[in-house]
Order: sequence, then C-alpha cells, then structure tokens
Amino acid sequence: MSKSYDNLREDFIFNRDEKDYRHAYAEESLDISIGTQIKVLREQRHWRQEDLAREAAMQQPMVSRYENVNYSNWSITTLKKLARAYDVWLDVRFRSFRELVKTTEEFSRESLQVPRFADDPFFKAAPITVAGNADESEARKERNGNVIIIFDAQRKALASKGQPDGESQWSVPNREFSEGGLANAACGGHTR
Repeated sequence: MSKSYDNLREDFIFNRDEKDYRHAYAEESLDISIGTQIKVLREQRHWRQEDLAREAAMQQPMVSRYENVNYSNWSITTLKKLARAYDVWLDVRFRSFRELVKTTEEFSRESLQVPRFADDPFFKAAPITVAGNADESEARKERNGNVIIIFDAQRKALASKGQPDGESQWSVPNREFSEGGLANAACGGHTR
C-alpha cells in the first residue's frame, strides 16, 4: 500500500479494463490491513502475542500467523473472536474502489488504532436512568446527543443478569431505531 492517492487512481484509470488487477490490489491491501491492524491493536493494549492468544482462546502460533501481512485465509469467525478479545466491533462491508484509493492514502498506524469499549470517550458520558415501567415517550430522553431507548426484551435480559428492572440503562446515538434493531433501521424496515 505504498502507492500515493494520485498514482493509485491513475493506475486504476489506466488499467480500467483489468478487473483482475484491481481485485488483486484490493485483496493484497486487505491482507496487509488486517494483519497490520491485528498487530497494532495488540501493541496498543501492550499485549504480547501470548496475551492475545489467551484473550481470543487460540494458540500463540495462530496469532503470529494472523499478524503476517502475507496471510490471506481469514474467516469471519476468527475475526469476530479477535474483535471480541480486543473489545471492539468488526465491520465487514462491500466498498467501492474509490474508497480503496482513499483508504490507501490514509493508511497509518494511527488510522488502525481502535480503543476498547471501556476506553472509548464516546461512552464516558453520564448514563441516563429510566424507570423499568417507563413507556416509550419517557424512555426517549435526550442528553448530550444520546437517546435512551428501553424495550421489554432488553429489560428482561438485564433482569436475568441480576440488574434490577428500574436501573436499566441503554444509550445509543441519536437515531431512529425500532425493536427490529440496526439491520431493520438500515433496510428501511425490510430485513429480508
């Protein structure tokens, strides 16, 4: 990923009929990005490979393999395990080649660092408590750009984990969500 933005863009334009060229570059870029980010996140947490292996319930030689930029046999299941170990979420999306060019230009150690949930400043805001018997109008109280939304299923899940019903707390970015969740909201209410 050493090409500059303009050079890579020009290469893609010059080779516009070479689909294999674009995809080979994208695949190599993906392997480099994943392997490098696994190592960057581990180092960001001051972990050794053995520490990550323990957190992800895998063997240390596998961690070494995953950090190798020449490795390409990723599975979503393995990446989910690593995301869980790092306490971050895994984002897998189909993207345009324009975004590949931009991502290549922005590639750096800093761009690959991700705070674990407990260290994320976004979640440091004071929580809003909503009574367990609140209706939806009471549950949608805004504070610092966040909205609290409580659904019966979430209240029951918290109660099963020992958290009293009246202390349920759910803070999400100020967006319209239904009980169908993010997928339902992103698909305009259609999840099929």
